[in-house]
Amino acid sequence: MRITAQLLDARTDRHLWAQSYERSSRDLLAMQDEVARDIVHEIAATLQPTGGTHEQKVNPEAYDEYLHGRFLWNRRTLGDLEKSIDYYQQAIQLAPDFAPAYAALGDAYAVISIRGGPPPSEAYPRAREAAEKALQLDDSLADAHALLGEVRVNYDHDWNGGEKEFRRALELNPNYPTAHHWYAAYLASMKRPQEAEAEIDKAAMLDPLSLIINAARGEVRYLAGDPKAAVKLCLRAQQFDPNFVETYLCLGKAYEQQRQFPEADSSFKRAVDLSGGGPGPLMLQAHSYALSGKKDVAVASLDRFFSSKHRNVDNSDVAAVYCALGQPSIAMTWLEKAYLNHEEGLNRLAVEPLFDGCRQDPRFQAFIQRLGLTQ
Repeated sequence: MRITAQLLDARTDRHLWAQSYERSSRDLLAMQDEVARDIVHEIAATLQPTGGTHEQKVNPEAYDEYLHGRFLWNRRTLGDLEKSIDYYQQAIQLAPDFAPAYAALGDAYAVISIRGGPPPSEAYPRAREAAEKALQLDDSLADAHALLGEVRVNYDHDWNGGEKEFRRALELNPNYPTAHHWYAAYLASMKRPQEAEAEIDKAAMLDPLSLIINAARGEVRYLAGDPKAAVKLCLRAQQFDPNFVETYLCLGKAYEQQRQFPEADSSFKRAVDLSGGGPGPLMLQAHSYALSGKKDVAVASLDRFFSSKHRNVDNSDVAAVYCALGQPSIAMTWLEKAYLNHEEGLNRLAVEPLFDGCRQDPRFQAFIQRLGLTQ
């Protein structure tokens, strides 16, 4: 493999420095480190730790499988996540000591449930196992610490333990976009909107073309009660890929919060179509029907969904629909199921507008208190 690096003065287009590097693909990560060090020397900058893969020899075929998996993981559809898991498992078979592959495998399991995959009771223990294996191989791997933080927040509902792992990940690698993204989501759910905004904006600066991070920028503003800013950011994110489901979910919720129901319905319908009838988008569509006064349509949507052969659905999503229908008693039944199932949607109960229809109910308030969330 060959890399040619050039350093230019952007103001004058003057050529300052150039260097070519040629190595075997088996020395890929060492080569990347050498290039980075030389560039840093030329611009007299400070190089942050890379977080665990420094000078590691990697089987090139395993690294290729890993990169394929990462590409698919970033697309965030159920089908792509399932394929990414296959690639990571192949990478691990080829290189059983390659810690990033284990962390990436866990990342896939950490995000697959809410997209219609196996329930959290199956997916998150696998994510934890992968994180612990990665840390056993390399305790300095930021990816694995961020993953463990996600498991502790979303599955264990261990807010302090999760934050500790997110902060450790960022200490090890301040330039890891996913750690900033997941930490921002945590901060938003903990009613720390200014910190959340700073973290998600840092993630976007580090990975400006990430579809999920750009959609999350809108989501953070939505959770902070600024739907207008959320709409603006989600529309901007839509320009990167007009077929990315998460963007339409964010848009729909932000429009709904502003009571722009035709726009919300259109966004949710597009998300349902793009996801192939995914359970999450269907529940959000039913929520919009209920909140806009089409309660019969919302109930019919629920009945139709439960009478069909459906994929895993978050019980908290169903609870949100019943909140919009003005039926808090039924909503609480579904929230209790979500609690027993260790669902990640529970970490957002204190800030998620979808549950506003239940917010004044004493049972709902007691449930939030039981979770240890700020009212």
